[in-house]
Amino acid sequence: MVVRQTRLKLQLSLNQAGIKGGISYQMIDRVEKGERIPSVDTLLRIAHALRTTAWALLKEAEERAKSSSSA
Repeated sequence: MVVRQTRLKLQLSLNQAGIKGGISYQMIDRVEKGERIPSVDTLLRIAHALRTTAWALLKEAEERAKSSSSA
């Protein structure tokens, strides 16, 4: 969810993000849908494509998980 929202905020298609990150658009799609857990390398590539850091993506995901579990 964090990856998708960040990608959409940057107005990047799956294909554009894949090209920027050097990975397939299918992999990004699967990560966005929660069908795949990315390796560290893939997470770093996705973060690069989204002009952010892996740490920022993980932190946002953690914050969302905390807020949804306390609701």
